[in-house]
Amino acid sequence: MKQGDKKTRFKMNSHQIIHVGIAAAVILSIFIGGVCAVKYGIDYNWGWERTPQYFFYNEVSVVYSDIDGRVKKITENNDIAEITIKGKKDTTIYQVSAKSLLVTEYDLIVQGYKLGMGVGSEWKAGVVSIGIGVTLAISFFAIIFGFFFSILGGIIYSSKISFLKYLMTFFIESASSIPVLWHIIIWYYVIGTVIHSAGISMIDKFWLGVIALAVYSGTNIIKSVKEEIHLAKPNPLKGDIKVYFKIILLILPSVPRLSADIIKDSSLLGLIAMYELTRTIRDAQAASLMVFEFTILCVGIYFVIVFTLYKIMSYMSIKITRKYAITGT
Repeated sequence: MKQGDKKTRFKMNSHQIIHVGIAAAVILSIFIGGVCAVKYGIDYNWGWERTPQYFFYNEVSVVYSDIDGRVKKITENNDIAEITIKGKKDTTIYQVSAKSLLVTEYDLIVQGYKLGMGVGSEWKAGVVSIGIGVTLAISFFAIIFGFFFSILGGIIYSSKISFLKYLMTFFIESASSIPVLWHIIIWYYVIGTVIHSAGISMIDKFWLGVIALAVYSGTNIIKSVKEEIHLAKPNPLKGDIKVYFKIILLILPSVPRLSADIIKDSSLLGLIAMYELTRTIRDAQAASLMVFEFTILCVGIYFVIVFTLYKIMSYMSIKITRKYAITGT
């Protein structure tokens, strides 16, 4: 029996591998065919070599004069030029790259005049990297808030107090029926205006966007598991800690979908001038005129983030659910 089981398992695995290989070959063929169609079917000059600067770039500082005066002397030492400017009250020395020197001795200089490029350089994040960071930050807080909001909503929905249950049911049905775009508009333009009118300035558009995504995703999760909550019949009023664990275990399998939806929906926050990934990609396209390159990069970045996070969250939720389902806590 054991050998038969091994043979059957081996046959099943090899069968799956063959089908996975066929699927991968088809997807790769479609991708290569699409690239070839774009490359040879459209008169377009590709510029992939210019895309790295939108992720990271090496910035050389520009040196400006802080005073009004005259260039007293210029001393060059290797690749560094020292510019001595004598003002009415004091004398200031500036260091610039000798190749970028823009003044000569005895020139009249006014405050803010460009003297040349600085000696050192500094690596900085480009617009796309900034957009990725903002998207990840928004998604991180929105996933946490959405998870706790869904737990709170599940507790209220499972309450034996009819008023609270009906109120939560109305909120879930209404909020989940409104598109996420209108959640963002309502939270930013309506609720945000009321909050700022009340003198509360600490809640800016970042947190309003986070709350909009969290509420929308949280209500959809509660809606998807409310039947399970109803069948489980937990009663939070009893104060038993196991009741809360039961609600969490019912919600936990939906967390990977919550995470994926929040990351994808965050692309709409550009509507309220959030500098997230989609917004920065559009700015990079406008600045560089590289439409196809940044479209492909944007799709690839979103796929990597969503797929990776979904798999991690799925693994964690399965582990936790199985552990506590077995122990019964």
